[in-house]
Amino acid sequence: MDVPPLSVGNGQGWVITLVSVAVVFHQWHTKPVSGLVSASVVTVAFLVGAWWTAPDLWVGAAAIGAWTPVQAILSRVLNTLLVQAARAADVQESRAVAARREAAVAEAVRADERAHAAMLHDTAATTLLMVGLGEVGSSRQWVREQAGRDLEALAGENLDVAEGDALPALLEVIHASRVAVDLTAPDALPLPHEIATAVRGALREALNNVIRHSGETSATVVITVESVVITDRGKGFRPESVPERRRGVANSIVDRLAAAGGRAVITSAPGEGTTVRLEWDRG
Repeated sequence: MDVPPLSVGNGQGWVITLVSVAVVFHQWHTKPVSGLVSASVVTVAFLVGAWWTAPDLWVGAAAIGAWTPVQAILSRVLNTLLVQAARAADVQESRAVAARREAAVAEAVRADERAHAAMLHDTAATTLLMVGLGEVGSSRQWVREQAGRDLEALAGENLDVAEGDALPALLEVIHASRVAVDLTAPDALPLPHEIATAVRGALREALNNVIRHSGETSATVVITVESVVITDRGKGFRPESVPERRRGVANSIVDRLAAAGGRAVITSAPGEGTTVRLEWDRG
């Protein structure tokens, strides 16, 4: 392909475009020394070709050729800045990933600690407190059976509800409680494993609270496919006035349901009894 001599001196031909592109992009794939050498070789070749083709236009071609190494240097600087910025971004992303991983691990540890504290509160601590306050009376058989259940739970045995129908596990909690329960329940209660386990633990704590705090020994439990509602006609309380150190309702009921994707709503007032509603989304 012929190149008009005039285009060599005014920079409008395809040759100088090819030279510029080659010099600029070559810097991205070579080391600094080899990139500088290649840019110099291309520049010299262009100048020699311009002098050979159009000696009278060589001054203009020389000015154009002198700009070629500058393009190479600018391309090298830009590439270096981009690489450094990318590496810095990679480092920041790695740190962010590590921070998120550490936060997730810490949250998992805290969740395990909360679960263990809730289990301890629901089982051995509650049983010992009831015995110490004389709330179990002379029912030694119940104490022995409850202590056995507490030990199994703390050892991790029978801690989770089996897959499938959650109703037998809830009935077991109701029958083991010292509360006289007026029960309404369906024939079966298919629930996801996690929410079933949480509901069982929350139901146990709600029934424990009836004995310990309401002044009543009976309650109504209504089980449906979307909720379990425990109601007593005891003395009631103001939920917002419960001290933070009293974590039974918060940890063993509210937080337990929330961690499993459910909800626990506590409704109570002095002299009006208490209603604990355990809810979950039907999937």
